[in-house]
Amino acid sequence: MSVLVRGVERRFGASAALRAVDLTVSAGEFVALLGPSGSGKTTLLRILAGLDIADAGTVSIDGEDMTHIPARLRRIGFVFQHYALFRHMTIFENVAFGLRIRREPPREAEIVQRVNGLLERVQIAELARRRPDQISGGQRQRAALARALAIEPRLLLLDEPFGALDAEVRKGLRRWLRDLHRDLGLTSLFVTHDQEEAMELADRVAIMRDGQIVQYDTPEALMDRPVNAFVAGFLGDAARLPAEWDGTSLHFSGAQLPSLPASALRLAPTRPGPAVAFIRPHEWSVTAQEETNATVRSRHPVSRGVRLELSIGEYVVEVELPASPLRPGERCQLGVTAARAYDVG
Repeated sequence: MSVLVRGVERRFGASAALRAVDLTVSAGEFVALLGPSGSGKTTLLRILAGLDIADAGTVSIDGEDMTHIPARLRRIGFVFQHYALFRHMTIFENVAFGLRIRREPPREAEIVQRVNGLLERVQIAELARRRPDQISGGQRQRAALARALAIEPRLLLLDEPFGALDAEVRKGLRRWLRDLHRDLGLTSLFVTHDQEEAMELADRVAIMRDGQIVQYDTPEALMDRPVNAFVAGFLGDAARLPAEWDGTSLHFSGAQLPSLPASALRLAPTRPGPAVAFIRPHEWSVTAQEETNATVRSRHPVSRGVRLELSIGEYVVEVELPASPLRPGERCQLGVTAARAYDVG
């Protein structure tokens, strides 16, 4: 089930929620819409679902123009952030709801068989007769997903599907959802503000800002080759330092750091002049020398070793190392092993 979005725009009064958005999703892909609050992620998802109407542009699903197709006829499953389960219904009836309201609903025996099968698949069959307020948040999310799948959707849309859950439950459900997507051969799009979630689940990620998609690529490509300073700063932890690019080396401004040759840059500015450099915690070197340029402010353990917070000049940066004897208050020599740099202005 492929999706093609071309030139979609949406305004709310004087504010543009979406501006000339283009997006292509191949059949069977799992795509994340990632960006800060107000970037247009949920608006785009609602337009795909038919719950909102674009002011301009087109949305096609499997080559069919959806412009005049109402939401109830699009066969799209939608999972809301806060589940939107009917409180007065059992979990079984919630999942069966979409089947019962069809113009030509299936026979009751078929409804029972399909709903029970879905509850088994999402691993909450034993909760069929309970109401939503009698089960946990993670179980409600599974019930909401089963309800979305009951109509055998052509496309599955999820809006912050794990946003209301605690970290440990989210982690388990992410793996489970990825396996379910693969096993059922779904085409899925989900909105999230959680970078780890997007990188773990999605085949491709669309980074949104101010109603536009600024980069759309695989998680690996986004991390290795951010298209601009916004994406580089938005994804992952990175120190942001002003610099000057002379065409062969990057010279840091305001920080007493050695210059970085072009060979060490993962991305270089396009022209000589002012630049901004992004350096991730593992892209620093820390050594003990007679000459020092940094002071350790704090340290704490992380899963891959130790993270140091250091002050250098007027800046504070974070460094991750497999191990380090350095303690708060001690001095060291800080260097840069790699960076991504972009033109300023």
